[in-house]
Amino acid sequence: MNKELPSSRPTTGFTIRSCQYVRFVKNLVPGRAVDIGGGQGYWALQLARLGWFVAIVEYSERARRDAALLTKTLADRISIHSSIEDLEKGSMDLLCALEVLEHLPDPSSAINAWADYLKKGGYAIVSFPAWSEWFGAEDRKAGHLLRFDRRKTLALFAEEKWSVVRMSGYGFPYRTLLGLYNNYRLRNRQFLRPELETPSSGIYSEKRLPIWVDRLATIVTDMCQRLIGPRKPNWGLIILVQKKQ
Repeated sequence: MNKELPSSRPTTGFTIRSCQYVRFVKNLVPGRAVDIGGGQGYWALQLARLGWFVAIVEYSERARRDAALLTKTLADRISIHSSIEDLEKGSMDLLCALEVLEHLPDPSSAINAWADYLKKGGYAIVSFPAWSEWFGAEDRKAGHLLRFDRRKTLALFAEEKWSVVRMSGYGFPYRTLLGLYNNYRLRNRQFLRPELETPSSGIYSEKRLPIWVDRLATIVTDMCQRLIGPRKPNWGLIILVQKKQ
């Protein structure tokens, strides 16, 4: 097998998060969606199967190439772009920014600029690692600049243009334990330029677990994250907001 070909199976961490993502959007009327930082297209594929037309916006050339391969069977529903400026403002029903804002120096400005591409009454689903005190070596390696807590998350969408629909957490126990392990493994490594794009940007390079382990971790974590909600020890937060009329 050509090792350069992208895996058709996403990582366990993404599968766990996407269980929550699907719950957040399943009651929305499918229309046009933009997936900011859409990477290799795993989320775009799920949205397309739910009836959405999806524009992936991804800055990594390699990720765009992988996305083109992975989404080719749904190419009539999924388009791939290197810039959001390729899209028409006010044309989207749903905006997705999943594990993106933690890489940006000014998340508030970014999310409000992207909101220009939403229709009035459109929705945005956003997720990110949570709890500033958990920021560690794994974050620096991944190019993260910050983490969010519930207060910061609500403040991010406190502008008059947004109303909060739903918030939840994700990741316990699988992602929480993986994060602790990665911080231990990387604790003596120095990452001096976290603001630069990491080599794996847009690429889910984490080793795939055997399918039975993946499914067991997903089932257990899905049960736990739903019970815990937007609190510790869940690893991150997901929020659904609506652009006001």
